[in-house]
Amino acid sequence: MKHRITKLFGALLSTAATIATTPAWAGETSTTIVATATAPKSDTTTFALIVTNNKSAKLARPDLRYADDDGGKYYEMFRMLGDESHVTLHTEFDRDSKRLFPDLVKIAKLPTRAEVEASITKIAAEVTEAKKKGAVDFYFVFAGHGDVDHGKGFLELADGAFTADDLDALVKRVSATRIHIVLDSCNSFFVVNSRKPGGRHFATSEEAAKSLSERWSNVGVFLSTSAEAEVYEWSELQSGIFSHAVRSGFSGAADANGDGRVSYDELRAFIGTASKDIKNPNFRPQVFARGPGGTGGASLFANGSAKGVKVTIDEAQRRLTLRDTDEIPWVDLHKEKGKSLQLTLPTRIAKGASFEETVQGATRPSERYALSESKERSDAHASLERALALADLPKSGVTSEARGPDDMFRALYQQPFGPDAFAAFQKEEPAASTAAAYGVSADDRERMRSLIDGTADQARSARLIMGGVMLGGGVLVAGAGLYGATRKLSDYRSEGYVSGNAASTRYYQREVNSERALGYTMIGLGAAISTVGSIALLKKSAEEEIRESYIEGMNSGKSPSLVVSETEDRLLKVARSERNERHILGGVGLGVAAAGIAGGALIAIKADTVDGRTVGIAGASIYALLGATLFGSSFILRPTERMAEVWSKDPSLKRIPRTAGPTVTPQVGFGSVGLSGSF
Repeated sequence: MKHRITKLFGALLSTAATIATTPAWAGETSTTIVATATAPKSDTTTFALIVTNNKSAKLARPDLRYADDDGGKYYEMFRMLGDESHVTLHTEFDRDSKRLFPDLVKIAKLPTRAEVEASITKIAAEVTEAKKKGAVDFYFVFAGHGDVDHGKGFLELADGAFTADDLDALVKRVSATRIHIVLDSCNSFFVVNSRKPGGRHFATSEEAAKSLSERWSNVGVFLSTSAEAEVYEWSELQSGIFSHAVRSGFSGAADANGDGRVSYDELRAFIGTASKDIKNPNFRPQVFARGPGGTGGASLFANGSAKGVKVTIDEAQRRLTLRDTDEIPWVDLHKEKGKSLQLTLPTRIAKGASFEETVQGATRPSERYALSESKERSDAHASLERALALADLPKSGVTSEARGPDDMFRALYQQPFGPDAFAAFQKEEPAASTAAAYGVSADDRERMRSLIDGTADQARSARLIMGGVMLGGGVLVAGAGLYGATRKLSDYRSEGYVSGNAASTRYYQREVNSERALGYTMIGLGAAISTVGSIALLKKSAEEEIRESYIEGMNSGKSPSLVVSETEDRLLKVARSERNERHILGGVGLGVAAAGIAGGALIAIKADTVDGRTVGIAGASIYALLGATLFGSSFILRPTERMAEVWSKDPSLKRIPRTAGPTVTPQVGFGSVGLSGSF
């Protein structure tokens, strides 16, 4: 008890000292940065395997510039969570990056299959030993090229692919309490959610949640899900856009509730808010996040218990960028007004680092505040170990324009993030997240449009031709029926068939009645056929309606991936309906032919006159022709069925087309299906 009272008294004195050294300005809220080097102790042992690779041996895509830099930055972040020997880095630094990360050049291993496999074996053994003492968290982080082959995603190492099967084997071998997978590559969604043969062209959140729950109950995944053939980098950040946002969030910028833990939901909301003002959805990071056990509130990065420099920023709204001594950005944030925020920064980076502040609406930074050097003391270590007020830090006005050629990425971090933004994101996003589709590229959208156009045009042509034929045929059938329906006994008399006796009169009266019955039947049938033909001429086909809906969806601002996925579902539904209709139509055709032939033959056999036999034979022939047409048409694929068949055999299911190389596009024309491409 005495020990607890002593600790409490010491904490109160420390708080009082901090408040005493914080300047207060009349008429405004002071902005304070408090930095300490202490951190709460964590009972969880942490291991991390970081693999980044600039090159693309398998896909022959242009080399990335900053994946190696991302590897070095991730290493600095994860070494704050525990023993540095538990963090393994695989990357190959280029010449410039070697100068930026000289301390990591010697410890970095090559991103080859053999080297990564050796590290996995070593980590698996160490995790097994560590679990005897308590809980273990294991992180697998990748940044580089990736794609999908035969429905399975893969990550590109320096000498080959790290496939979805390899990742599954990794999860089974490293028996950590919790496993966290962070992937920044194209089509990374299919690395953790392989698409089964014969399945949907794209995957959805519901499918992923079910699959992950069944396979990896203790695994959380945080992915950049873009299906484009590019990993978006920005020279201003010297990093991938997604990876930079992840690390910024890890530092504590995404800790909306201030509990010292960045959860899966918080980091997803942080990235979504940071990229909200990027107008082009193709360049906006698309995130799939699911914590272990499906819990979005599960901790992804314990920034509060991490060892490093603790920086507390008070309640003022601030847009800040942390730059190291080489002017490289490490953390970007736009903090909401009303609640303080604590960041945890790697000690090696904090030494000599500075915060660059940009006023809301400004085109360039306005002020810079040195983090590790105050007016009174220049010793970096001492400076970081005491409370620092922003007003006590040396200021240097920033006169240079914002760097980087990509204006669209300057829209990043324009929206402030904090408890209010997190709550708003949680409220707005659930429905969109549940219905989200992954694995849709710009090439897929164009391919879908091409198929829809071909199918809709073919359906329209078939509709007009069939409508015209049915309208004309119905008129002919009804005309023939009208002839029979208007036959009278006097017609037979004038033709010399009725001899005048009662027996002859009764006989031909029965002939007249039979012809009239058949005639009325043919009039009804002709009217029905003509009606169907008229409707076909006037009413748009399902394929035409789908095309209009697709165009409207793409122009509405709705997620293009979701529009493509919904269109695919609708097309497949129509295709199934058309297949069922064909089967039913075939049975109806057989029934019509059988009934018509039997009825016409019966009339022809019983008829004693040439006209009666003619009417019977004509009726039987018409019904036989109609039935045969219906039955024969049941073997012909409808336009949407044909499109669904082409779509399911699309080469992109095997491989998203490379940035440089051949592209293949299915083409559907009237009565034909083919492929066209460019090389």
